[in-house]
This record gives sequence, structure tokens and C-alpha cells, in this order.
Amino acid sequence: MKLSAFEQWIRDEAVPAGGVGPNESPRLWERHIFDSALFAAFVTDEDTVLDVGSGVGLPGIPVAVLRPDCQVTLLDRSGRRCELASRAVRVLAIDNVEVVQGDVTSYNGGHSVVISRASLPPEELLQVVRNRLPTVRTIVAAGSRIGPPELPDGWESIEIPPDVAGELVWVIRAWISSDTAG
Repeated sequence: MKLSAFEQWIRDEAVPAGGVGPNESPRLWERHIFDSALFAAFVTDEDTVLDVGSGVGLPGIPVAVLRPDCQVTLLDRSGRRCELASRAVRVLAIDNVEVVQGDVTSYNGGHSVVISRASLPPEELLQVVRNRLPTVRTIVAAGSRIGPPELPDGWESIEIPPDVAGELVWVIRAWISSDTAG
């Protein structure tokens, strides 16, 4: 129910405000909401999640809806996108989400999982997390619908089968351990 309400909010408010491209309206569910929901499979209710480059709340809001006991921080550099994400959180009455305006390269927070949909190249995201966020143990990033993504060092590809995603989709994940930090 809340995911459908979020899709409608994106259509009614985020698209007209420029938070999501105008050509995305016909594919909001499969391209944005559903793809974002895939991230919830890699998060437990005990995790604290940082969504890097969240924009209007993708993938963080769907993760927060599907994992209501998990705390999610939406981080984005744009004040306008943060205002839109904050509005979505209020409209949907989601109480496990915090919206923060800032850049991950200067962010300090104690999160166990980082999620990101194409905000930074994977190798750069991994390096920033290792240098700035010592409590993170897992990073999950958007992958590909075209074919298995090329993997930089430290990443693994996870295939999401067509019977789950409607078509074959890959996401990538990096495990962080104290011996690989720095």
C-alpha cells in the first residue's frame, strides 16, 4: 500500500518538481519502485542503512517501507531533492527515515549498510565508505539489466532471476571487513 502511495507521490509531485525525469512516469513501478525494493533483500531489520545519493528517496524509502524496524538515512547533496524526500516521508507517514543534506565524502555516521543507485562509480563508492564510514559492513549498488556488470575489485555480482524481477537483473555487493578498511 505505501509503495503504491509512493509511486503516486512521485508521479504527482516529484516528476513535476524535476526530482524524477518526465519520461520516467510510464515506468515508475518497474524501473524505480521495484528496483529499489530489491535492495531490501540485502538489509535486515537490525541494520542501519545509509542511502547515498538518494534523490527523492530511491532506493531508501522502499527499503524503509519493506523493513519498518530498520533505520534509514537518505543522504543527498541537493537541497531541493532533500525537501522532496522529506515531503514524501511526511506524506507516507514513515517514521524510520531521516533525510540529510550532504555529501558522502564529508559525512560521518554509524551505519551498517550503504545502498546506492548509481550515485558514484562502484570503485569510488567503496573507497569513500572504507575511508569515511568504519561501521559499514556491506554496500549494495544498482547493477544492470543488460548483462552482468563489469566488477571492480572488491565487488560481487548477484543475479536476480526473471521470475522475481520480471527480467534478469544484476545488483552488486561489496563486503567490508576491518582488515580491508583504509
